[in-house]
Amino acid sequence: MDQMLANTGNVNDDWKRWVVVWLLAVVGVSVVTDFGFWGTLVGTAGLWFVFWGLQAVFRAITSRSVEETAVGSLGGRSAPVELVGDARPVEEPLTAPLTDTECVAYQVQVMEYYPSGNEGGE
Repeated sequence: MDQMLANTGNVNDDWKRWVVVWLLAVVGVSVVTDFGFWGTLVGTAGLWFVFWGLQAVFRAITSRSVEETAVGSLGGRSAPVELVGDARPVEEPLTAPLTDTECVAYQVQVMEYYPSGNEGGE
C-alpha cells in the first residue's frame, strides 16, 4: 500500500525528451521532403492520434472479453486482477477519523519526528 501511494505522485519527464526528438525529426523530414515544416508537424501529430485511438479501441474490445468472477473465488491467485463495482460496508459504514466521512476502509500512519536527531527528546 505504501509503495502504491508513493508511486502515484511520480511524474515521468520522458515526454519532454520525446517532444524534442519529435521536433528534430520533423525538421529533418521537412528539409528532405516537400511537405514543409507545418505539414510534417501536423501530419505526424495526426498519425500519432490515429495510433493512440486504435490502441484505445483495441483495449476496449479486449477488456470486454475478460470473464467475470465472483470476488470470493479470487483467493490464491498469483496474477493481478481488476475489481470493478461499488464498495459497500457489510454492516454499518466506518467513519474516517481524520476527515469524519463515511468509508469502507481507511489507513492512518502516525510517525514521530525528532528535529534534533536524537530519539530521547533531550
